[in-house]
Amino acid sequence: MTIKNIEYYMNLSYTFKFQHVKNDPGYPDGYYYGGFVELDGCKASGKTVEELLKELEQVKRAWIEIKLESNEPIPEPDFNNKN
Repeated sequence: MTIKNIEYYMNLSYTFKFQHVKNDPGYPDGYYYGGFVELDGCKASGKTVEELLKELEQVKRAWIEIKLESNEPIPEPDFNNKN
């Protein structure tokens, strides 16, 4: 039986979507905003895609830790239902 701990969930291939935001007057050079589709509210931003990915991994870890501590369900990627 697989133990579903933080490392189990961190190693799953969640669907990642992001966009380059260019029309924000507070950020004349724009920024990147994105998150994991399956993890509601698990979002981050960064000046570069690399910065976004680094920040998002930290947010994902915290998001999963909170769900585990609260005994709330954590969705897993559904590879049969990809758009």
